[in-house]
Amino acid sequence: MKRHLLFSLALASCALMHSCSKDKTPADEGEIDFELPYSKEGIAADKDFLETEGRATVKKMEALASEPAIEALQTLADLGTLDISVMDINKFGRSGQTVSGIQKMLSTVVSINSSAQELQKFSDSFGIYTYNAKTGNFDKTSSNDKIEVLFPAKKGAKSNTAKFTVTYQTNGKTIDLDGDLYEIPTAIAAGMLVDGKSAMELKAVLETHGDNMPKLAQADLSIGQYKATTNVSNESSVVKANFALLLGSDEILSVSADSKHDNLTYKKLQDLNKEYTETWDGGSYTYTEFDGHGFLELVKGSNLSFKIAGVQFLGSTDFSKLVNALPADPDYPEYPQHQYYVRMYELHKKFNEEGSITLNDYQKELAKLEQEREKLEADYKVAQATYRQEVSAIEKKYVEGEVAAFNNNMQLAIFNTVKSTKLATVKFQVAESSYSYDNNEIVQYYYDAEPVLVFGDKSQQSFDEFGDKGFGNLITDIESLLKKFER
Repeated sequence: MKRHLLFSLALASCALMHSCSKDKTPADEGEIDFELPYSKEGIAADKDFLETEGRATVKKMEALASEPAIEALQTLADLGTLDISVMDINKFGRSGQTVSGIQKMLSTVVSINSSAQELQKFSDSFGIYTYNAKTGNFDKTSSNDKIEVLFPAKKGAKSNTAKFTVTYQTNGKTIDLDGDLYEIPTAIAAGMLVDGKSAMELKAVLETHGDNMPKLAQADLSIGQYKATTNVSNESSVVKANFALLLGSDEILSVSADSKHDNLTYKKLQDLNKEYTETWDGGSYTYTEFDGHGFLELVKGSNLSFKIAGVQFLGSTDFSKLVNALPADPDYPEYPQHQYYVRMYELHKKFNEEGSITLNDYQKELAKLEQEREKLEADYKVAQATYRQEVSAIEKKYVEGEVAAFNNNMQLAIFNTVKSTKLATVKFQVAESSYSYDNNEIVQYYYDAEPVLVFGDKSQQSFDEFGDKGFGNLITDIESLLKKFER
């Protein structure tokens, strides 16, 4: 796990777009904390508990596959390209809901209104788009206040029995995404009717601070009897994010995160955009990159909770301390050159390009090089083996430093919320793998920081080892659930 992965973790913790509707996590309410005693029922019993809770959750998800909106959305996806930019809804949606998108939002917000870019508005895509079964395309007619898509609700149907509508409000603020300037909606409402009945509803609002830093994002999505609620707030140097998925009033799962930060502002983010120039023979390329290391130093205590049925995962870290505890990026030796080919290239260059040697000298040097070829081959194998040994040692030392930094600066654990016990703590260890080169004559070892489960009796298991046995019924249930979504 390298620094860019830690940056993603920090963003996920401090700006997570998925979270539960309540402001506090169960840990905040005193229900679960890292000091709870370990379960004494044994690993086999704990596995049974995890599988039982998992199967119960899968059971609650089964009805989702039968919701008319799900089938209609799958049908719409199969109908081909719908020519709606909606400020490039796909891009805007990704940028608002994924970790990489959050990174892009934070790193590009500094360029808001900084250039004469063409402004793309949501309203530019207003229109009524009707699927034409004869042509296989969508016909567009004008609309001044909405986007409306009419299409078949079922695969293979010819009649447009589904209607998807989107409206929005804005205060005129804009944001730069991937170099394009977009208008920021302050509210979005979307809904789908299937056979004239409501099948899906979405209501979302977004508020920003005076410098256009995100302040509040709230979204409520309903699909039949299912509801997903999202709330993200960024005030008083604390970001809180909550998500919950419910079936009626029964919570299926929830995620919550909070993170303190060192007063993230427009100016501080602007200063984190660093300009780099790469040069090569005949040209150069200048680009701007967000300084993830610098951002991590602004992130303080972060907490993450994921709860599904009676199982809860908790994580806590101070990213500013963690990033400073990580080892420095290693310096690797240069990969050895095969001297036979180096000298062959130079010889050809002297004769063919420079004309600095005669044909007779060229032939003599070539013959001499061929005589030395076997020795040069042997020398190259020795140099290559030495190189791979040195790289293996360097990477092992680096990963050992990573593991120490993770274990000393992160708390991760899994809990049984029904009995208020700790099932396992998550720690990291050095994992070694190898790869053979040149017909197994040369071996290079590779290393990574591998998470492992540590139980109350001090025994340890990797996640793969823990999951290999004891979850057959859960896997069968999941496979069955996935099949229900196949059409």
